[in-house]
Amino acid sequence: MTFRVSSKKPAMRFEGTARPKAVKGVLYLQQGQGGLFTLPIKCETKEGHIFNTTKIGTHGCITCVGVYIPIDDKRCFAAHLDGRLELPGRMTEVDMFQVPNDFEISCRNAVRWCLDRTFEDTPQDVETIRTRQDLKDRAIIICPWQVVGGQKATGHHFVKALCDFFLLDEAKVVNKQVSHGFIVDHTDKSTQGTQFLGWNRPGPSESDFDNMVKIARQMTKSTFDENWRKVLRVTWNYVMPWDLGLRIGLQKDGSDGLPWQITGYADRKWTRGEP
Repeated sequence: MTFRVSSKKPAMRFEGTARPKAVKGVLYLQQGQGGLFTLPIKCETKEGHIFNTTKIGTHGCITCVGVYIPIDDKRCFAAHLDGRLELPGRMTEVDMFQVPNDFEISCRNAVRWCLDRTFEDTPQDVETIRTRQDLKDRAIIICPWQVVGGQKATGHHFVKALCDFFLLDEAKVVNKQVSHGFIVDHTDKSTQGTQFLGWNRPGPSESDFDNMVKIARQMTKSTFDENWRKVLRVTWNYVMPWDLGLRIGLQKDGSDGLPWQITGYADRKWTRGEP
């Protein structure tokens, strides 16, 4: 995620009857979106452009987790996992992403529960992924800020849960190049079929992110969230899909809400979707 984005923001909607010619684009997964996808898929940009694409991706993952795992020649699992905790006294600045030690097991179990729901009608797909090394070799997981202020964050545990569920080798699957997003052409199995979205220079380290928090805390002209984003964008320029000549679009026939927005509460209970 782009650090802190309200879960209450409205979904993208498109009005008007004009439909320009199809454009070169990618299916974009917003925070909390994800699931099983069959490609090519019909998408629509916010300007109303319609296109079919075999490309899927996301961007803006900082504490969030971006994941892509192929299932077969036409289908994949992909998601933009967004997690935080709503605990008394821990809803300021970055501590909503820090997972207390006694929440670690329940945090990972919450991800597994979501995965079980996603694959409940096709459990054979999970076994296919677990047993086929060629699919594992193409899997992608990104999360550049897994340890926040010295404390393991939601992203860290989400990554662990994903790797445990699909029997993935974390050392091989988690992208070593610091990236905030990716674009994958599902039909292109070569390395050229995957593009990682980073910054205009080597990406920030976790200590860089922590230092940005310290700077943002000293700024008083706006909210902490806005100040933090300003510090990041002034220091590092994002590389985005449109910089690569691609337009982003949402699934034309809609999605099933925000199944990968995962929130923890004081009783170690976790929910999916908007709180």
